Amino acid sequence: MIMDGFAAYCFSNAINMHFNSPSYDAVKYNFKTRVTQKSYWGRPDKYQLTKIGKRFKHKEDIIKYFVAHQLAGNKWVGDMIRDEDTYTEFLKRIDSLAYNFRNELEEISDKGFDSLFQVTKDIQYPKIISLYLDGTVSLETVCILNQLTGFIERADSQITETLLWPDIYNKVVKYQPFVPFDREKYKRLVLTIFNDDTT
Repeated sequence: MIMDGFAAYCFSNAINMHFNSPSYDAVKYNFKTRVTQKSYWGRPDKYQLTKIGKRFKHKEDIIKYFVAHQLAGNKWVGDMIRDEDTYTEFLKRIDSLAYNFRNELEEISDKGFDSLFQVTKDIQYPKIISLYLDGTVSLETVCILNQLTGFIERADSQITETLLWPDIYNKVVKYQPFVPFDREKYKRLVLTIFNDDTT
């Protein structure tokens, strides 16, 4: 069934709240918010929302669309429609998740697995975060490694910097529920690439 503009509005609002409200978890609340038909019809972008809704038949696909644009910083519907590359590139990354994960870890396998997540007086962020910031590894890889190790919460308890870290922490924690991966398969990949360093 093709989505309508109101459905697109509901998912757009839920994803926006998920990424920008500390207390709202779209997955936990099944993407339900307090939006109404009345608030939808009062929006100036309702026709653009209808255009987006008509593109999708499945809930999972429209969720990916709005997640992709949130990550790119596109919060306005008009910007999303004009920026087609963001969604296309997002789908490519998700489709190549295992391939990219393996390649990125192989590139940094000489650094030692445990050292990727350490925070010390001399290291402001965990090394894996620095590698993400310089483009060596993707956000998806960071999210998967966090779900395997839980490093982000440990790092958050140690890092006192408040300029960039809160945004980095929020992006990882909020995005990771939307990164689909087989936990056992990816754990085996890590063990294979880093050999005995993870034990």
